[in-house]
Amino acid sequence: QQITVLGGTPSNLYQLSRFISKADACASIKTIISSGECMTKKVAQTVRRYFPKAKIYNAYGMTEASPRISCLPHELFDEHPESVGYPLSCVNICIEDGELLISGKNLMKGYYGIKERPTKWFHTGDAATIENGLLYVHGRVDNMIIKHGVNIYPSEIENTVRTHNAIKEVVAIGVPTETVSQKIILFAESDCITEKELFDFCVKNLPTIQMPDEIHITDCIPKTDTGKVIRGAYNDKNM
Repeated sequence: QQITVLGGTPSNLYQLSRFISKADACASIKTIISSGECMTKKVAQTVRRYFPKAKIYNAYGMTEASPRISCLPHELFDEHPESVGYPLSCVNICIEDGELLISGKNLMKGYYGIKERPTKWFHTGDAATIENGLLYVHGRVDNMIIKHGVNIYPSEIENTVRTHNAIKEVVAIGVPTETVSQKIILFAESDCITEKELFDFCVKNLPTIQMPDEIHITDCIPKTDTGKVIRGAYNDKNM
């Protein structure tokens, strides 16, 4: 169809890259917009390999913000692929207790049937940081793992484990224990690695505080139709 602009989630773009040749990619696609979930270095490198000439933008937003909040200029994608860039000129952002808050004229007034927002700032529910002016979104605040008083983003663990060639997908969750801390349980999708081998890989590549307390190898990690991992399948009620 000679498509020139392609939009999708990182998972979606990664899957497409595995089934498309460089010749096909170069033929027509000039611009790629990624959004909907956190971009990883592995996915970014794969997408770039199969779409070498495309301008790739990593964007972030939510329906309540109409929907765009920030975007990474394509010139910075190869150097900072995990960043969602700079907020739009109409959007103000701040970080409070590790959560991204936003304000601006693009925000909704409120949810249907519920009174208008009581404050200027809207809580996104997303864990985020700002580094050298660039915004990084690490996932949902509710998914944050607290181990021995340290806040751990699951994506920090998952992105490292995904670099192993035998790993197709991975999910790290925090499960309450009898103490005030949480234990980290890692689920990895693979058909050619043992739990011992993955444990040894984690020992070599993860900080001690991020080491999984349990590792489970599985045949399939549940995903939505758009390729997002269904984390709810691994909460403590469903385990």
